[in-house]
Amino acid sequence: MKIRPFAYPLICVMLLELASHLDGAVKSLRFQIPTGPLAQSIRVAIPMVSAMVGLICVNSVFVLFESLEDDRGGKPHNRFKTYASGFGFWLLYFFASAPASFFTWKIAENLHLRPLVQPEWFGPVKILHMIFYIFVFDFFYYWFHRASHMSLTLWRFHSVHHALRKVNSWNSFHHWTEEYLRIFFVSVPTAAIVEPSADSIPFVSAMLSAWGQYLHTSARSLSLPGSIRRFVADNVYHHYHHSIYREHYNTNYAAFFPFWDWLFRSQYVPPDNSLPPTGIEDVQDIKGPLDYVLRPFKMRQT
Repeated sequence: MKIRPFAYPLICVMLLELASHLDGAVKSLRFQIPTGPLAQSIRVAIPMVSAMVGLICVNSVFVLFESLEDDRGGKPHNRFKTYASGFGFWLLYFFASAPASFFTWKIAENLHLRPLVQPEWFGPVKILHMIFYIFVFDFFYYWFHRASHMSLTLWRFHSVHHALRKVNSWNSFHHWTEEYLRIFFVSVPTAAIVEPSADSIPFVSAMLSAWGQYLHTSARSLSLPGSIRRFVADNVYHHYHHSIYREHYNTNYAAFFPFWDWLFRSQYVPPDNSLPPTGIEDVQDIKGPLDYVLRPFKMRQT
């Protein structure tokens, strides 16, 4: 199955679909909702549900393409089991980590952060401001991601993500605590330098969410050409970060721009579009909700 030229418009449609859901959620919050505990719960629930609907739409497209490529998926029954398990863990992660966005906003508000770079500096070309925001975000994400591999304490939590033996769009969850750690290592530092403009928040939020799912899809037909992969990370690039082979360990930390991996000498350029087996040697996959919640606290330091 070789339909890679269709990947580019597909990804654009995917992002616009998710952006429309987030945009609707943001606009819905502009209405005057009476104060009170129930009203506050509604205000929190609307964007959460909207984001969930958007991500389900995005991943439905990925699942379709993954299902058409059965060389890694195995029997349909096993593939469905992997999707169902990944979706369940993803829901647990989603709800457990949802308050992180609120905490990030409150911390930035209390610190009275004013970004060093203002949107008006980019003039009418808003896309440049969004690209710059993602570029800065990816810098801090790169170092937090790299630290999560280098620090034994952080690795306890991040290894839950790397223990996955069948990485795909749904089976790509992190441990829920990582979202709270990112507040201090990624979100707040990025906000101190640049923030997306108010009208671009839906699209940027969609980009960050959907791209994370895209990096983990096992659909090779959605990969980018090798010449572009050197400048923009894709699913093949990120799968080598998840590779079970030791020669690929501690490489390809960047989520968007491989430039950071090249600059800080952690880049491995995939030789082709093949996907290596994923996981960690001698470490079992997550076995259930209790294992998911408690594994970081049961790991022995090595």
